[in-house]
Amino acid sequence: MDFGERLEQEGKRIGLKKPPAMAAAGGVSVASYHLYTSSKRAPDLRKLKNWHEAGIDIFYVITGQRLTSTATLSNDEQDLLRLYHAAPLAVKATLLAMLSAGSGMGSVTQTVSGSVGQQAGGNITNDKPNAFTFADNGKKKPRS
Repeated sequence: MDFGERLEQEGKRIGLKKPPAMAAAGGVSVASYHLYTSSKRAPDLRKLKNWHEAGIDIFYVITGQRLTSTATLSNDEQDLLRLYHAAPLAVKATLLAMLSAGSGMGSVTQTVSGSVGQQAGGNITNDKPNAFTFADNGKKKPRS
């Protein structure tokens, strides 16, 4: 498979199946895109960068080798990666925060020891399921 065939294959992989869509993503005319897919001409770095920003694996298009294998990823996972690659930085940061919060990576363990009353106050937000364990240390306080 040559450069042009790989470029076309990558376009289909990310959902840009028609030449006008791939041409637009690369910032080229449809006629130029056809020259690239027929390997009669090679795009310049600016066009390659445009396709990369659209989600095309440019390393694969140029070399025929993938840096990371997407063969083991489901279609949903591939779609997620494609959309993530094309997302603005603010959206990427939000997605990472959401995924981190849902994965337990941000979990907090708090251990309190000693004589502790059963009182909570202040600005408390409970947005995750929490488990509270209260243990009796066996000591009884004298009544007054």
